[in-house]
Amino acid sequence: VLAEGYKKENLPKIEVCLEACKNGPVCLQDPNLAALVTDAEIKALVPRFGLEQAESIVNFIIQMNQ
Repeated sequence: VLAEGYKKENLPKIEVCLEACKNGPVCLQDPNLAALVTDAEIKALVPRFGLEQAESIVNFIIQMNQ
């Protein structure tokens, strides 16, 4: 199940952060951050996906749950 929100919960997270949102990622320091999906050049210690990489994101989610 994918759900929007819950950014402060102790749950695995895949954050979507658009370059147009100048605030940057909110969960970058969260130990539960599993991946970042963005169109911006953001360095992260988790896998980073582009907005057009839907199939790769799906495969990543499947691998997380195996």
